[in-house]
Amino acid sequence: MTWTSLHQKQAGLLVVIAIFVCIILLQVRYNSVSGVVKIKVSNYNGNVDNCLSIPEELQGKPFVIYGESVENKYNPLRQTTPPTTKLGEIPPRDLTAEDKEFWEAIKKLDNPNLRFAKYLPQWLSKDDVLRMELMSHENVSHVFSVFSHPRLKEVIFRDTSGRVIDSFKDCVDECAMQKSASDINEVYAFHLDRVLGFNRSLPVVARTFGGNTSEKAYENFGNRFSDGKSRPFVWWDKHISHSGSLQPDQNSMSLWWLDYQTQLASRCNAKDNEEESRRKEECNSNHVRHIEWGRLAAYDFLLQNHDRIDRSCCGYDRDEGELCFTNGVHENECVDINRQHLVHIFTHTYDDTRLVYIDNAINVNRSVDHLNYRLLEGIDEIPVEPISILKSGNFRCKMLHSLYLDKTYWDLPGGKSTMNKLIDITEKRAHKLITYIEEHNITLVPDY
Repeated sequence: MTWTSLHQKQAGLLVVIAIFVCIILLQVRYNSVSGVVKIKVSNYNGNVDNCLSIPEELQGKPFVIYGESVENKYNPLRQTTPPTTKLGEIPPRDLTAEDKEFWEAIKKLDNPNLRFAKYLPQWLSKDDVLRMELMSHENVSHVFSVFSHPRLKEVIFRDTSGRVIDSFKDCVDECAMQKSASDINEVYAFHLDRVLGFNRSLPVVARTFGGNTSEKAYENFGNRFSDGKSRPFVWWDKHISHSGSLQPDQNSMSLWWLDYQTQLASRCNAKDNEEESRRKEECNSNHVRHIEWGRLAAYDFLLQNHDRIDRSCCGYDRDEGELCFTNGVHENECVDINRQHLVHIFTHTYDDTRLVYIDNAINVNRSVDHLNYRLLEGIDEIPVEPISILKSGNFRCKMLHSLYLDKTYWDLPGGKSTMNKLIDITEKRAHKLITYIEEHNITLVPDY
């Protein structure tokens, strides 16, 4: 073999390698399918720094991030129907003209408090986005105190439709509840609800009034609520039902612990038990679907929010600073099971089969070795989607993307570090939840 022929073969090999590399780079970086750009992120599951690294040329465009074991689609709008694909699959979806028009309209609002201009996660609906925009940026016309709840303010935003609103009972889609600064992590709980696909919480954003912020301070907020501290604003849903003989302002129904456990054991309103449920007396008190209780239990377990299913916190094995230990509720009610009842159990007036979640705060101080497993007592089925997302390895990135949208919340002391700590807490509890599900043979079922 001559030197010339050897050089020719080497040169040919280098050309082939160069072409192969170019093809890979084009496929990884710029391959476009149906207008959606694909980006390969190496070790996407474990590299949190990649979660907020959106290439400049892709900002403001729908795109897909995919890795070795996870695939996640970011589109301006989520699907309007429940997902039917397996974990990791991307359902085909073309953006309609209406979708694109909606997104362009949101970007034109130029809201400094929300970062929707770059992307809209698929887990937020149009209604979510519009309500978040309203609460985070719209001017306030009226503020009312709540006599029975001094930690709350009823807020009416300026109505741009021309309809005059000067009473909270007239609200349709223009009002919110401002809560205490200590409730600020209800913002985190809302994004957790949407990312995991529970979709039962009311929209929440963080907002400040007064202090050194650019927001205008309104006199009827009072000094306590216009001090520049970030507080959660929770969208007001006029269709929530308030009834029952047991604290009707905090419930849509009266439900004692023993009755609740009886209904779970009888699988009232389960998909495979609907006809038999109608014949059982214990199933006649409400129409909430059986799967709703499993959904609520999983959500509250991740938050360690006892003030709903276990308001007396009888499931905690030691005091770690929860209010129920200091106000005497735990001591007085846990000794008598007949005095234990559920609270904050709400449904809509137009649909009493689905629960609505309010007062959702993550208990950040509860240690992972002393969790409240009573929240899961009697549960025999849980929707599969939230557990699949927790197992996928993509949960942290989804949460960071979602939380990043709320600039006021993200800019709290610690910023991204604080968000990661909250996600750390949730992931540790998720591990305990998944272990419990496996050990107790709880069935993971499609939503219904």
